[in-house]
Amino acid sequence: MESIADSLVRRIPLRAGRVASQAGTRARSSPQPTAGRAADPALLAVHCYPTADAEVLALAAEWLAWRFEQGGHESARGPQVVEQHALQAAALGVPAGVSEEPGASALRDLVERVADGMGEAWRLRFGRHVCDYLSAEVRSAARRAAGHVPELDGFAEQRRDLGAVLASFDLVEKAVGAPLPPVVYFSRPYQGMLLAAADTVCWTDDLLTADAPRTRAGHESLVTVVGVRQRLLQPDARAYVSVLCEERLDRFFADQAELASLCAELRLPDGLRRLALECADLLACWMRGQLEWGWRTGRYPRPTEV
Repeated sequence: MESIADSLVRRIPLRAGRVASQAGTRARSSPQPTAGRAADPALLAVHCYPTADAEVLALAAEWLAWRFEQGGHESARGPQVVEQHALQAAALGVPAGVSEEPGASALRDLVERVADGMGEAWRLRFGRHVCDYLSAEVRSAARRAAGHVPELDGFAEQRRDLGAVLASFDLVEKAVGAPLPPVVYFSRPYQGMLLAAADTVCWTDDLLTADAPRTRAGHESLVTVVGVRQRLLQPDARAYVSVLCEERLDRFFADQAELASLCAELRLPDGLRRLALECADLLACWMRGQLEWGWRTGRYPRPTEV
């Protein structure tokens, strides 16, 4: 059976804009970090938002760095509900309180800078997705403290939230320069693409880190959850998840074709149609770009190393 990495390489060409190409050249000439030691959010940004300009890439890298840092902190401190509430308020733009946690003002500033020029509706959506991530971190920390493995039913949504993927996908619109109109963003095919791409990103990461030393997110990996809840050995659990990934990838491309048809049916102006199709392309870039980032940073074993 073809691996999900091979399938992504075969089905999604690697796109590299001018800024991304320069970053890739620098990455190839630099010593490669030990697996798991360096997240390198700037490299992830250039591979996942290849058409973005330098300013947007810098914001995307800052967002990804915050997400990596927040996840790492959560593992050490456990579920700090007071701090999590402050961060949620910051993500939604709630005015600061006298007892606000130190990290909240930094997050509020980041959210506002990322949302600049995107409109209030987009800012609220991005803030809500950040809140979903923060809540997922607290739930995950509580489960780890109790030694509990999540139930398989409903885990896909929990895994998306824990990966902060939908917030990162919001930046696809930032990269193309404008928010999608609601008739496109909330359409069945675009929502289908978002969820299919998010699942593929998360589950690919779970598959390609399954043999790594057990990390904080070990119990939150779909491979682990499938193995425990379906009572499968790891090779069988990995094969099961691989099939699920392929199904989600098929769903993504089917929805992408439907989105193109929907744009024609709605008779969208050429500018909005191009915006929608470019966002769809960048969602595909995320799936393929994460894989390239994982190879370059050493997070994922290259095919010759498997």
